[in-house]
Amino acid sequence: MFTTRLAAAGVLVGGLLICHLNAADRLSVAGVRGYPGISVSVPLIYKADTNFPPQVVGIQAEIVFDAARVSSGAAIRSTTVGDFVVRSSQPTAGVRRVLIYSPSLQPLTNGTLAVLSFTVSAGTYREVLRLGLTNVMVVNTTPSAVDSTNVPGFIAIGPIFIDAEQNANFFLDVQADRTYTIEASTNLVNWVPLSTNFAAGPVLDYTDTNASQFSQRFYRAVSP
Repeated sequence: MFTTRLAAAGVLVGGLLICHLNAADRLSVAGVRGYPGISVSVPLIYKADTNFPPQVVGIQAEIVFDAARVSSGAAIRSTTVGDFVVRSSQPTAGVRRVLIYSPSLQPLTNGTLAVLSFTVSAGTYREVLRLGLTNVMVVNTTPSAVDSTNVPGFIAIGPIFIDAEQNANFFLDVQADRTYTIEASTNLVNWVPLSTNFAAGPVLDYTDTNASQFSQRFYRAVSP
């Protein structure tokens, strides 16, 4: 996490104040689970300072990513932001620029402003891909500084992930358009079926809600 700070107000243009976000409001990119060769949706989230509502009506930010491992698609407007327009572009490799503004000068509300689309390259395993947040600017309707902390996000890729409830979420490499039975074992000898699933893509995702009952457990996907 990094914080930028600006002590003075920014530049007044056409009655709107443009300044860099600083340390009270928060703009953040979420952290999500990713899979090789699969697209993921990453929320861009805004939270206003409750002690000093800045009447923010527009935000521009750049999300920086590793173009060798991730590709980026257009940002999609969240259905919760009301009268706002979302535009995005890729000015250079590894950078997704997002512009969010209200044509009617309606202030932003807390929540997800937009959903960012990223596709992880097929050969990427056991990685945490950082989504940096930089060049953040805000537009409001009053000539006063706006404080905010800018929080980068990530896409975590790994064959298995233990969540807060001790469930084991994992993916297995498979062939698309085939049906598989996911099996589990504690000793690699005796296997029990957990679920039968159709693989629409190159990976099969499953969550074992009973994983915490075993000291160790192995998984495999078997196709008839």
